[in-house]
Amino acid sequence: MRRLILTLCLIGSALLHAQSTDAEYGKIVLTPHINGTDKLPAESVASLTRKLEQIIAKSGMVARETGTSYVLSAEVSIGTKDVIAGPPQMIAQNLDLTLRVGDASSGFIFAMTTLSLRGVGTNENKSMLEAFKSIAPGNSEIQACVAKGKAAIVEYYRANCTKLIDGATAQAQQGNYGQALYQLSLIPDACEDCYNRSLESAQMVYQAKINKEGAEHLQAANAAWSAAPNEEGAQKAAAHLEQISPYSTSWEDSDKLSKSIRKKLEAQQQAEWNQKLKEYEDSMAMQREAMRIAEENAKRDDASREDQLKRQHELDNLRVREYSAVAQAYARNQPKTIQNTYIVWR
Repeated sequence: MRRLILTLCLIGSALLHAQSTDAEYGKIVLTPHINGTDKLPAESVASLTRKLEQIIAKSGMVARETGTSYVLSAEVSIGTKDVIAGPPQMIAQNLDLTLRVGDASSGFIFAMTTLSLRGVGTNENKSMLEAFKSIAPGNSEIQACVAKGKAAIVEYYRANCTKLIDGATAQAQQGNYGQALYQLSLIPDACEDCYNRSLESAQMVYQAKINKEGAEHLQAANAAWSAAPNEEGAQKAAAHLEQISPYSTSWEDSDKLSKSIRKKLEAQQQAEWNQKLKEYEDSMAMQREAMRIAEENAKRDDASREDQLKRQHELDNLRVREYSAVAQAYARNQPKTIQNTYIVWR
C-alpha cells in the first residue's frame, strides 16, 4: 500500500512533464567509440559513429557519451588499395572493421567480431565512406556480438546490485540527487529484481530532492515577501512558490503563504497575482484529479488480469518519467566519459 501511495503521489507531477517521457530509462547505455580516430578523416569518423549509434539502438540499448565506461568500440584496419582506371579514376579499398563491446576503464572485452568491408570511390575518403555505408546495423554477426556483450553487462549489474544502489543512496545523502537518480537509471530493466529495487530507491531519492528544493524555495519566497510586502515582493515570492512540488513537505506552508499574500495585497494590485495563483491552483487541481482517477482504477477488482497489468504498467511509466527527467538533465551537463582516446584492450 505504501508503494502504491508513493506511486500515485508522483502521477500528477509526471503528467505535467509528459514531454519528458523517456523510453531510455532502465536501458543499458553504451558509448560509441572509435579507436584511432587520428588515422581517419573527420567525415569518416562521423559516418562510422552514426553506424555505431544505429547498431546500439538496433540492439535495444542506448547510445550516450556520458555516465558509463561501457563502449561499442570500432577499430579500422586498412588492407589493400586498388586503383581502377577511369574515367573517372576510382579507388577501391578493402577494410577490416573490428567491433568490441567492453569496459573502457579496464580494457576488458565482453565480445568481439571482425567484418570485411570494401568501398569504391573517387578518393580514399569517399571509398571509406562507401565501405561504412555497407554496414547493416541488423547484421546477424554484429547483433550476436552485441547481444553477447549485453548479456555480460546485465550479469555485472545483477552481481553488483546492492553495491550500485548503496552507492547511489550515498550520493543522495550528500545532496547529489541528480547523480543518484542517473546512476539508478543505468540499472537495466533486464535485471528485473535489481531494477525494481532501484525504482524503490529512486522514489526515496526523488522525494528527498523535492523536499529539499521545496524548503529552499519556501525560505526564498518568505524572504522575498518579508523584504517587500507589495506587488513586487509578491511576484518574486510567486516565482519561488511555483517551483514547489505539491508532494513536498513544504507544500502546506507554501499554500498558506500564497493565501496570506493574496489577502494582504490591496484590491487594485490583486489582478495579476490572482491570475497567476489561479493558474497554479488549476494545475494542482488537475494533478490531484489525475491522482484520484489513477487510485480508483488501481483499486478496481472487476477488471481482467490483463487490464490490471496494463494499468500497473501505465502507473509505472508515469512514475519513471520524473526520475528520468532529473537523470537526463544531470547527464546533459556531464563531460564525455570516454574522450577520443585509444583504448588498449586486453
